[in-house]
Order: sequence, then C-alpha cells, then structure tokens
Amino acid sequence: MELRERAPSSLRHVGPAPQAFADQVVPDGAAEIEYTSGDLSLKAWFATPSGSRKQHPVIVYYHSAHALGVSDWELMQPFLDAGFAVLTPSLRGENGNPGNFELFGGELDDAINAIRYVANRADVDAERIYTFGHSVGGGLTSLLSLSPTDVPIRMGGSCSGIYAREDFAKWGEQCPFDPQDYQITRVRVLDGNLSHVHHRHIAYVGSHDPMITTANRIQRRQQADDAKIDVVEILGDHLSVLPIALKKYLSLIAEDANIDLEDQDPSVIWSCDSANAAADTTPPVAPKPDFWDVPIPSYSVKQPHLDVEFAFPIDPTEMVVLPYQHDDFVLNWKSNNGFRIVSLRDFTVVKHFDLGLRDRQTIAISPNGQRVAQMFKSTYPQSYVRVTDTRGKDQPITLASEGLHPGIFEFVDDHTFMTRDIQNGIRLFDLLTGVASTVQIGSKSICPTAVSPDRLILATVNDSGQLVVCDATTGKQIGCVSLPDEIAEAVRSGKNRGAWDGVFSPDGQEFATGISSGGKSWLLNWDLRTGKLTHLHEIKVPTVQGLARENVHYLDHNAGWLVGDGSVAIARSTGEVIWRSKRRSTGRRIRVLPGNRRLLETRAPNQVLFTERINVVPTR
Repeated sequence: MELRERAPSSLRHVGPAPQAFADQVVPDGAAEIEYTSGDLSLKAWFATPSGSRKQHPVIVYYHSAHALGVSDWELMQPFLDAGFAVLTPSLRGENGNPGNFELFGGELDDAINAIRYVANRADVDAERIYTFGHSVGGGLTSLLSLSPTDVPIRMGGSCSGIYAREDFAKWGEQCPFDPQDYQITRVRVLDGNLSHVHHRHIAYVGSHDPMITTANRIQRRQQADDAKIDVVEILGDHLSVLPIALKKYLSLIAEDANIDLEDQDPSVIWSCDSANAAADTTPPVAPKPDFWDVPIPSYSVKQPHLDVEFAFPIDPTEMVVLPYQHDDFVLNWKSNNGFRIVSLRDFTVVKHFDLGLRDRQTIAISPNGQRVAQMFKSTYPQSYVRVTDTRGKDQPITLASEGLHPGIFEFVDDHTFMTRDIQNGIRLFDLLTGVASTVQIGSKSICPTAVSPDRLILATVNDSGQLVVCDATTGKQIGCVSLPDEIAEAVRSGKNRGAWDGVFSPDGQEFATGISSGGKSWLLNWDLRTGKLTHLHEIKVPTVQGLARENVHYLDHNAGWLVGDGSVAIARSTGEVIWRSKRRSTGRRIRVLPGNRRLLETRAPNQVLFTERINVVPTR
C-alpha cells in the first residue's frame, strides 16, 4: 500500500467504466445498500441467509468486467444457501456510480471499504470475511492480499485474476493510464509485490489461460515456508474454469467457517421404487457359483460431487486420454509432447511432465498419478512398454515382451500393470521385480478385464460363458460362476457375440457387464459377496454404429446404469430407459463422475471435453 501512495494514479483520460450497463432490478432476496469509499457513495447488494444465527460468515464477491449485474448475484446463490451472507459491491465509475475508471487504482480502495462496511454490520461475523472475484474482480481480490493487516480478510480467492504488467496494453484505448509506465503498472499487479502479501489467497487459474504463466511464476518466487498465495491450476480457459473454482472455494471456506455442506445433489430426482425395488430379486435360471472365495472389504466410498457444468474446448493439437474404470486422473496431451495430469474429481491440474515419446496410441496412468506406461513399437510378435515416473525420481523402464495386444493396457496398482495378449489371455507385469504372470481366467477373455476400486480384484467374462474373478496380485482364480444358459450358449458359440466393458460398483461389492449376441443385448449384475446374479435385463437400446466399445457405468444411489454409448440410463429394478442424452457419444471412453455427471469428449470439428448432468426421472 505504501507503493501505491508513492505512485498515485495518473490518468490519461477520465470518465466512467467502459462497459455499458442497464438499470438493474435488485435481485430477489437482496437489499440495495450504499457504502462509502472516500468521498464517494457506492452501490452494492447484500443479503443474509435464513437461519437462527445472529452473525453470519460473509463472502464479498467482486464481479468480472466493469459492471455489476444480476448474473453476478446468481453466482453467489450457493454461498447464500450454504449459510454465508453475501455482499456484491459495484465500484467507482460503474453502474452510474460517481468517480472515474482507474483499472485497479481507486477501485482497490473501494474493495477495501466494502470489506470495512460489511465488517461493521451487526449481522456479520467480522472474523469470518472471505473475498472472491473473477477476471477483473479476481485481479482486485488478488491485490487485496496486499492490503494492511487491519483489513479483516480471513481468506481471499480469485479465478482468472492473476494479471501481469504487460496485460494492461491489451485494454488499448480503454486503459485509463499509460500501460508502459512502470511505476503505475507495478502497483496494479501481484507479481513483484510478494513481500507485501499479508492475507492468504487462493488463485484458481485455467491451464489454457495465458495467466497461468504469471501464476506459476508467482508460485515459484514465494518462500516455501511463508507462502500465502496458493495457485490451483484447473483444466480449462479463462471462462470455463469459473464454476469449478467457485465450487472448490465454497468447499474450502465452508470448512473454515464450520459449515456443513449438503452432500446430495437436489437437482437429481430419485424414486424409492426405482432406486431400491427388487435389489434382492434373483432372475430365473441364475446359476450358482462353481466356487466363490472373493474377499470384499467393508468400506464406503465418499467422493465430492461435481455438481457444476464443465465444458472445455480442446485445441486441435491436443488430445485427452480418459483412463479405464476407476482411475482418478485424465491425461491431457499437449502439442509440445508434454502431459498434464488432471484430477477427475475437480479437473485441477496435478502435475506436468514430458513423456518423451511421440506414439499416443496406448497409454495408461497409475492410480496415484505417479507412473505412466506406454506401449510402442508394437510389431508382432514383439512389443515394448516404457514406464515413466512422473515425479522424475526413477529412470524410465523399458520392457520387451512377445505377443502383447497393443490396445488393452492399464495399471492394476501403482507398480503392476495389466495387458491382454493376442490370444486374449491376461498378463500382469510387476515393475518392481520384472516378473510377468498369467491371470487364470480359464480360457480366453472376451472383454476388457475390470479392476476393483481397492485394486485387489480382477473380473472378466471368458469365452466359456463364465464370470471369472481373480486375485489382482497373484492372478489366481478366486471365483467362477456361469452365465444364464441362453447367454452362456451365445458366448460359447462365438457367433456375432460381444461383451461390454464390465465395471465394479464404487463400493466394490457389485459387478456389472453386458453381453450382445444375435441382435440381443443383456445387462447382468452380480453381488460379489455371494456370487449371486441379482439383475438380468434385456436391453432394447440400439448399438451405435462406429462405437469402439459398449459401456456400463453405475449411477449414484442405486438408481441404475448408464449403458451402451453412454447416452441412455436404465432403471435398476425394471431395466427401462429412465434418461436419454441429447448429445451422442463419438466412440471415445465415457466416465460417470460422482454426482451423476457424464464425462465424454466430442470429436472434430468441435472438440470439447464436457460434463453433462444425468437427470434420472423414473418411468411410471
């Protein structure tokens, strides 16, 4: 702040903010208030949540661009619903307010005075004041981390708000000062002022936002033992990352303010009949297991729901690699032959590394994201597998083996990977010992082998018409049960038959797959604790031409499964269609994320990685 006093604004032109605005109707539930900043009286919207608290934690949200609108207030509704009071201030020169547009000059004084105003309200907990802003508003909140210690900010956050000095020239004639003036621009950015940071700040930045360069530089320049600026990289660009950033920040400050967030997604409609009926119904002619010694641990899986819409345009020079089944990471291949490892839980970028190879066809990532394996130079009968440590701690390992299938390949755990050979047998490779072992599936596998969430069990369907369950460490068979007679015969005949990608339920206690033969398709679901077939549905969903493989995915709350190309959901109890997507798959892998979000990638000409809510409305 001392630097700002020594370098006052020197404006080359004066006037209001450059964004046109219309008179805004005060949003429902909000009150229009005025706060004072110097000799200016400025407008803001304020609301408190329902509840019995006399004092509420509060979030002060600074809008993007140069005018406050109703859409900015709507972004704060989840915070209000969670129990936070909300203040959305407009600044000098905006929305008809007095004062001149200074672009991070006097507006910073306004931002500070808005905080002082809310701190003096009797219905606000002055020790629980949080700030957040997007784009220009994020630039303000990042600068608030430099404000004096008597400004009562408990924690600040920004999305796409880490500006560099050279960014001001991009405003062109709208920039009210000389963008080449070092003294003026240096006090308007966080970079270069890190020694003056007094308040913790979380900066969410998109991986494809040019701001990521400045944000990473700030992260490197901080003293590790006294860092107050946390940079969180999210897969996306300047705009697409906002919903995820808001979701993450709400979770963070709710925990800090001792507020429990609801786990259920209220926009998904559930039916007790659809979700729970017939859960223990045994279909007719369901064979008993030949033997069953499958250990199923008793544990629950709790993952954060991604209840935001996410759509990220993919550059034509890039590629997204969605891993099989339960892995928590996705690989985003960059054009310079590097990789981003992105968490599927919230699309944050976990790390960057250079794989050092050009062949992109067969790639797998370990569950902890620390190893990536790639099959290359696959010429029958010799195949090579290169395993790279993404932490840079270990030298790459290159293994040679004969007869490996070049397209079926994934990690079982952090040091074991699995592949299918050209005879449809399953092999395990231990990276620590270099030992290869064969999984005892009895005959040939007719579908990819699934790995349980705890990485201890493998399951597949063989061409003898059996579900086979094996130990993921030793490869030994620990369970075997025949398919129902009609389906088993179709599998054994080998005529026009196919098996879908099987999948374990999130808690590891069930397994589902699909079998297609002779124009018919069935979905089968087993209870792995007993080997009992619990559901058998004939699926009347047409196969999509050109689809690489059919899929099965469990929906939350036992509602049913997402099947086929991922555009149809069927009810657990009846097998009837209860949801159809308006967006078709394009043959890429599909994932169902917690919160019933379908994740998939569209292909050229408009490549987009996106999520879509699966609104399950049960049929009557």
